[in-house]
Amino acid sequence: MSSSRISRRAFLTALGLGSTALAAQSMPGLSPSVNISSDRPNLLLIHTDQQSQWTVSAFPRLPGDRVIVETPHLDSIAVNGARIDNFFVNQAVCSPSRSALMTGRYPQFTNVWKNGRPLNPDEITLAHALSEAGYDTGYCGKWHLSGEAKPGWGNPNWEDPDVQTYGFRDADFMWNRGHFKEVVEDLTGAEKPEVSSNIGDESTYSTDFFTRKAVDFIQKERTEPFFLMVSFPDPHTPYKTRDPYGSQYLPENMTIPPTIDDEDETTCREIRTQYCGMVKLIDDGVGKLIDTLHQTGQYENTIIFYTSDHGDFMGEHGLYKKGKFYETVFRVPCLIQWPGHIPAGSIVKHVMSNVDVHPTMLSLMGLVPNTRIQGTDGSKVLLETESEWLDQAFGFHRSGLGAAIFTQDWHLFVMEEGYEQEKVPKRALYDRLNDPWQMNNLYFDQNHKQIREMLLTRLIDFHRNLETVECEWLETQYGLSSSVSPLNNNNPESHDLKQNFPNPFNPETRIEFQLSNPSNVSLKIYNIQGKEILTLIDEYKEAGQHAVTWNGNNRFGKPAGSGVYFYHMDASSSEGDTIRIRRMIKIP
Repeated sequence: MSSSRISRRAFLTALGLGSTALAAQSMPGLSPSVNISSDRPNLLLIHTDQQSQWTVSAFPRLPGDRVIVETPHLDSIAVNGARIDNFFVNQAVCSPSRSALMTGRYPQFTNVWKNGRPLNPDEITLAHALSEAGYDTGYCGKWHLSGEAKPGWGNPNWEDPDVQTYGFRDADFMWNRGHFKEVVEDLTGAEKPEVSSNIGDESTYSTDFFTRKAVDFIQKERTEPFFLMVSFPDPHTPYKTRDPYGSQYLPENMTIPPTIDDEDETTCREIRTQYCGMVKLIDDGVGKLIDTLHQTGQYENTIIFYTSDHGDFMGEHGLYKKGKFYETVFRVPCLIQWPGHIPAGSIVKHVMSNVDVHPTMLSLMGLVPNTRIQGTDGSKVLLETESEWLDQAFGFHRSGLGAAIFTQDWHLFVMEEGYEQEKVPKRALYDRLNDPWQMNNLYFDQNHKQIREMLLTRLIDFHRNLETVECEWLETQYGLSSSVSPLNNNNPESHDLKQNFPNPFNPETRIEFQLSNPSNVSLKIYNIQGKEILTLIDEYKEAGQHAVTWNGNNRFGKPAGSGVYFYHMDASSSEGDTIRIRRMIKIP
């Protein structure tokens, strides 16, 4: 791979900042602050296309499932670092998901809200930030953010070479779009490699080809640290891989999901053999990259991060490929290691998503993320220096007509009236712990009304704060005008739950509420994961003004940790049931 260095002047000019910005040592919101160190870590980011979490043997199995593909090299990342069990993509389609990972911003704000759209030319990618910090940046594999539908190398949408490669200095083998299996290189170097749907062999198969290019980059002599992103096109369709991997797994040995359509079993078994073969080949490629780090003496000082842009239904719910709101295509494998820093063998249960990757990687590497970032820095969670974390991730759909929220315990999604997805309910609430196959929709179950309303409130809050296109129909059809009260509702003729005071608070806060008629009142505190912390009131109350103080303790009398909490009032009377929910923050 060759190198074409992006100058600081060219980068800032491409952003429209000109020479004025060059006078600043650090530009808040654009250039990161650098922690100069002789041992700054390298970053090897390995990315796959359409890989479900169950394909990596290090991750736990769902009930009735078992390990099919042994992935010892990927498993070694978990053994020597951390396995993130609840890692979600923000959109279960290739390009939007990739845009979130590269920029730390949600797809709707990067211009890539669906496939076929180019990334905004002024986006600040992870490569921009690290190039500016003095890193040697390289990319090989599928990029899929150029917006061009026709398969090919390079980015035809922008004339500026800096924008074409989005911060990667070495981008000779950045394949921008389309799907392929075989890569045939011009040995003279005069032409770009040719690609095709032929399967080929070890000398031409795409996973092998990009592994070799990645090895070359890692072995290159350099004085600065490196950032290399390797983006394998597999295990995306077409479901076919080279031998011996294509014949390594037998249909009769494949596990079948309980939600499959009966008539699809034969097809499901067949394509799973190829899918698993593709993953096995990727694992062997990862092993070669890890070996190269050892051989070059760079293993100890390299962060290895592994994930995918989305999963594949593989027959679950009678579906294939991706794009729908079920969890199996949103939850993907996520592994990270950094010897001597991230504790070996860590299992992270916190909910994270690909919009968090950009700020987390920069923080681990001693850099300050730009101020446009919408994701959250999770470095302290990975380093186990902090346990507090906003356990939630949000899912989008290219239509703008659906929205989802994931927590450790729950998954809720809703769609705008008039919009439907094949074989998918319009409204759903699933218990992630007790119903991992998502077979029992609890959305209309009255026993889960409080959970549903709480998650809807959080979902609407999120979209309102970002002013998304989804916000209007979410508020109108699912939230504030129906069962959840507006935050500024002061109508004396209705029940009203007021904002707690003080807020944020520590150690205690006062909660006031008003009843328009005598009611049986339940007032409970829930944490950000939807778990009940404490019941403050559960009794009959007369009409009028009432107040209660929460001392910040849980039901066991122990102080609740700092973070976001919800207080939920359910008032039942002869006039019907009324639910009110508000959010509060307990500070350290």
